[in-house]
Formats: sequence, C-alpha cells, structure tokens
Amino acid sequence: MIGAGIAGLAAARRLGELKPGARVLLIDAQRVGDCASGRNSGFIIDLPHETESLSEDALQHQERVLRLNRFAIARLRDLVKRHAIACEWAERGMYRGAVTRGASRFLDPYEQMIKRLGVPVRRVDRAELQKRLGTSLYAEAVYSAGTVLVQPAALVRGLSRSLPENVELYENAPVLSVNHGASIELVTPEATLKAGKLVLAVDGLLPAFGFMRNRLINLGLWASITRELNDDMLKSLGSENNWGMTPADARGGITMRLLASRRLLLRAITYPEQNYRPHTPDLLRVREIHRRILERRFPQLAPIAIENTWAGFVSKSWNAQPAFGELAPNIYSACVHNGVGMARGTYQGELVADLIAGEAHDLVRDMLAHGRPSRLPPEPFTTWGARAHITWLEFLSRKER
Repeated sequence: MIGAGIAGLAAARRLGELKPGARVLLIDAQRVGDCASGRNSGFIIDLPHETESLSEDALQHQERVLRLNRFAIARLRDLVKRHAIACEWAERGMYRGAVTRGASRFLDPYEQMIKRLGVPVRRVDRAELQKRLGTSLYAEAVYSAGTVLVQPAALVRGLSRSLPENVELYENAPVLSVNHGASIELVTPEATLKAGKLVLAVDGLLPAFGFMRNRLINLGLWASITRELNDDMLKSLGSENNWGMTPADARGGITMRLLASRRLLLRAITYPEQNYRPHTPDLLRVREIHRRILERRFPQLAPIAIENTWAGFVSKSWNAQPAFGELAPNIYSACVHNGVGMARGTYQGELVADLIAGEAHDLVRDMLAHGRPSRLPPEPFTTWGARAHITWLEFLSRKER
C-alpha cells in the first residue's frame, strides 16, 4: 500500500482487521502528517460539498455522500476514543458564511439541500455572528452541527501509532517504480518488494503511477496561523472558543478557524500546480495578504502577528468524481478527494479494503455508484486553463475577502 495519509491509513487498518493473517505494508515517501492529511484546515465535514443542483438525481447522490461522510466520522470518533488520540477532536459544527449580500444567494441552495436531506440547519445573522465569533464582517451564515473540527496532523499521527499488529508502516521510503503483470513489484531505495495486491492512496500523484493521466487538477492552497492569542484578544472574539467557517461562495472565499489552541487559522489563495511545488517565493506576499484578510475580519486584534504560513495540496477532478476501485488487475485506488479529504479519504480507504476483501455491502455499492474523473485537455492547457479560471473566480468573489 502506497501513501500513509488519511486514506492509506484507513485502508491499511481495515485490511489488517479483515485479514489478520496477512502482512500489510504501508509505505510513504515522507513522514506521516507532513503532507495534505496533516496540513489542511482540520474540517471533517458531514454534508455534501457540491450543492449546485437540487434535482432528484442530485439529491440521491447527496444522500449517498451524507451516508458515507457520517460513516467516516463515526469510524474516526471510535478510533479517537478507543486509542485516546489527542487531536483536539471537537464536534462543534460549521458555519458557512457570506460577507456580502451578493454572496448570500449561495446560501439559499445550500440551505435547501440540507433541509431536503433532513439535517437541522439554522440561519445566523450579522449580530449573532458578531456575538459568537467576534466579527461583524459577515452578513449572514448557515450553521449545521455535524462537522467535526480537529488538529489534522495530530489525528493522522495518532492513527498511525495505533495500527493493527500485522500492519507495518515505513516512512521516508519513496517508491521509485511499480511494475505489474503476473505479480506486483515495488522498488524503493532500500529494497524491492513483491505484493499480491496494491492500494494506491496517493491522491493527485496517481498519474505518476500510470493512472488517470489528464484527468486530475492539482491545486496548491496557502494557509497561515497566528501566534497564540492572549486572554483579552480571545475575549474579544465572542462566546465561542473553537469554531470553523467555510465560504458561502466557495469559488474564491475564505476558510477560517479559531483553534482550541487559541490561534486563528486562515486558508486563502489557490494556484494550479500539477507537480506539487510549493511556490516558496510567494510566501511573504501571501502572508501579507493573509494578515490583511484577518485584520479586516478582526480589526480589534490589529496588528495581527502571523507565526507560520505554508502551502498544502489537493487534487480535484473536473466532474468532482473520485478515482475509487480497481484500476488494473490487483491494483486499487482510494484517491481524488476533491478538497474534502478528511472524511472522503477515510471512507474511500475503508471501503477499498472492503472491496478487496469481498465485503460488498451497501456503502461499497454507494462508492461504486460514483463515476470516474473526466478527461482534461493535455498540458500545458490544463494548467493555463486552471490558472485563468481561478483568477476569474477570485475576481468575482473579491468582495468576500
């Protein structure tokens, strides 16, 4: 199994449970928690992410996604409790907020979708947001209670330390090549390994292994975290001391959290990057933009001191479909989480293990009901097009910053 992020850990654990007599190898080129599964904003979201359509077919798809997300949250909740994983697990729900009245129109189909799924939801106005979160910038938000907030690196590292005994984890062990035919052979700098079956849990790096070429868009996303806030600063941020906000206009809006560790976290600015390069020369410019975004929301904290700024990567498909299931004889994928990987990675990993073990239950069928990523133009047109598209969407949503 290649990739020890949230999906790879889930797949390895589940295979170890289902096949206690088997030897399960989990290999990663870096340390657990150093890549996307540990560098994200820490939202484990229960609700469907795509809300553009309210058709009957769309509703059936959203019902499947809700079942899958809730399964992932229940599984992670059980593991966190059972293994006492200290990851700031907080079942605090999520706000989806609009700064301008123009962006508020995105909240209407979102709220309708949630209600059609039978999920309780509440509209929150500016005055109540200021009381709860300490900012008067947002015109309104929709609040739902099912999202879990975590410290993601602590979660995945805790999961890696509690794997079944028959699962062997090898970090800092890049796979240089994979040969498959009658058998599967993995070449690393230290050894050549043979396997009967292989799970790829590498998200946007899937094309490097020969699959889904010209079907994935890899994006870099910048995030910043402030220094620890003192008591007076924290008091000025309202009545909630741990919350998460995603944008009503997801095209170019701002994702924010107030962490249990008394810091503000901000995610903003996206760029296409098929080769997973961090664009380090942009760091100081991005940090200054992030500081201005934070101070617009929380002028009472100015000047805001940012302690760290970093880039993380997500992979998306144009039609928002995953790369799940068998790609070639005895080679399986649990990839392409479309920007909401904590829940999707968990259930894709778990269910690909069930698929391998022949456990064809309803949730596996829910996953197999998804399509596959659609084809994209060849490079460099994909990157050029993605760059132009991102620039246009961020221009349209500029007032949300």
